[in-house]
Amino acid sequence: MGFYVQIQKKSSDGKTSNYVFFNENGSGEFSVNEQSGKIDYYCKMPNDVKNVYFSRAAFKVIKHWQTSGKLPDAEVWAS
Repeated sequence: MGFYVQIQKKSSDGKTSNYVFFNENGSGEFSVNEQSGKIDYYCKMPNDVKNVYFSRAAFKVIKHWQTSGKLPDAEVWAS
């Protein structure tokens, strides 16, 4: 089974960046603390009961942050 998740930054206030992730199953939202990398998953994607899509979206954003020092404006998980 393959996974495809688009990730888009919705907003940033200099302390927290808010993201939406989505595919054909729906969308969800999470925020990332720009200093610590702490994630808050506040709007769950429908039918993602095991948080499979969320975990991939969050991983992709944090991995970008760890390697570049900046949070991305957009990312894609495709596997």
